[in-house]
Amino acid sequence: MLYIKLANYEDAEKEWQFVAAMPEDENGLTNKWHGVTRERFLSAALPEMINRSKGVDLPKGFVPDTTLFLWNDTEIVGQFRLRHFLPETLVPGHIGYFIAKEHRGKGFATEGLRLTLAYGASMIPEEEFFLRLNKDNPASLRVMLKNGGRIVGENEEKYFVRIPKYHAILGQKVRVTVDRPLGSCHPQHENLYYPINYGYIEETLAPDGEAQDAYILGVDQPLAEFEGIVIAVIHRTDDIEEKWVVAPEETSFTKEEIENAVRFQEQYFDSFVIVDRI
Repeated sequence: MLYIKLANYEDAEKEWQFVAAMPEDENGLTNKWHGVTRERFLSAALPEMINRSKGVDLPKGFVPDTTLFLWNDTEIVGQFRLRHFLPETLVPGHIGYFIAKEHRGKGFATEGLRLTLAYGASMIPEEEFFLRLNKDNPASLRVMLKNGGRIVGENEEKYFVRIPKYHAILGQKVRVTVDRPLGSCHPQHENLYYPINYGYIEETLAPDGEAQDAYILGVDQPLAEFEGIVIAVIHRTDDIEEKWVVAPEETSFTKEEIENAVRFQEQYFDSFVIVDRI
């Protein structure tokens, strides 16, 4: 199973081996830690990755960025870097990535980019993700186009691509593990009753570092697990994360119906419903 994880100390051994083996520069993605020793990785490289995700000790002109490792079960197969917002120059894009050569051609880049787009949707202030790539890298262009990208410009060396913020989320089939079934109460707030099923999507990372939370509509009985389609995103302006709304295939709900269904919990936040991919 493919999934992304934040750079962290628990996985430092495998992270070090992967980063040290990454080339110094491939298709515009630089890696100043190529060939780094284990000791140097633990004392400098990994702390820098974690600090940069928090906006700590940034070099002048840099913006915060998060390093995400793409895992296939217990093996790291790629690395994705996500800028939290674009610098004033607009020269770089939001996302850069690298897939180990032995794992290319397996669809890992396409899925890894989708997971990174989903993770970053609630983080970036821009309405679209900005990406750029070398013209001699058609494989990366295909990956971006498969994820809803469109070419908006070019120069002699590069294509410039944009991807709508919620394209990677809406319409996706997901599996929800229900930890607060219909009829249950919030584990910390007993007066908060759940009139619908609520759970999390284990393989999808949310900006708070936990699995992505989801409401389930269209089912009127308590569930333990559910597979359906993401039909909406609940964007909270006063919280770091968003909530997804999942429903059975071939069902539809109006924005007003969704708002009413989730009001029991969203009334405590400044939130609104997003149902359009573009």
